[in-house]
Amino acid sequence: MTKEEKTTHYQTLRSDTLKMAITILDAKVQRDIENQKLLPPGRQNTVDSYSAEDVCSEASLLFEYLMNTNS
Repeated sequence: MTKEEKTTHYQTLRSDTLKMAITILDAKVQRDIENQKLLPPGRQNTVDSYSAEDVCSEASLLFEYLMNTNS
């Protein structure tokens, strides 16, 4: 694999990892919203969305996992 191919591969992997992180965090927020709807009025709390830092943190965990399983 050439250096350019490796660079493209890692950029694609990072991009895909960010997409996976966003999907995971979206699912967590949606699940929290659905759980709050099950509570009686007055006991429900607002559900905060995730931040860019949350996405980067989740992506970092996923990327680390991918890199450790491929070596």
